[in-house]
Amino acid sequence: NKKYAVFMRLVAFRKRLLYLLLKGEDMSYINAKVVLPKELIKEIQKYVNGVDLYIPKVPKVSNDSIYKNEIYRRNKEIYELFLQGEKVSKLATKYYLSDKSIYRILGEMKKE
Repeated sequence: NKKYAVFMRLVAFRKRLLYLLLKGEDMSYINAKVVLPKELIKEIQKYVNGVDLYIPKVPKVSNDSIYKNEIYRRNKEIYELFLQGEKVSKLATKYYLSDKSIYRILGEMKKE
């Protein structure tokens, strides 16, 4: 299967890069012919043939931002349930929070 073969070459490429990093190689320059699968090099050459190519790092997603988004989603859900007539004490029990925390969330969400 051609897709599987390309996948395995990419896995080998990843292992090679990891080896170079652990070995302490200067990663500011890598000869693509040494570490990239031929299929990938040919695909890149269709767009940029014989020029220096900079590939930026993938930005990391902070666990804090994921956590904050999840809390915001929960708080919005609490507020919407409250607007539909759910009692504060039931919301506190459902979300394992105190009544005081529910009132705080409702106040914050009301400001938005």
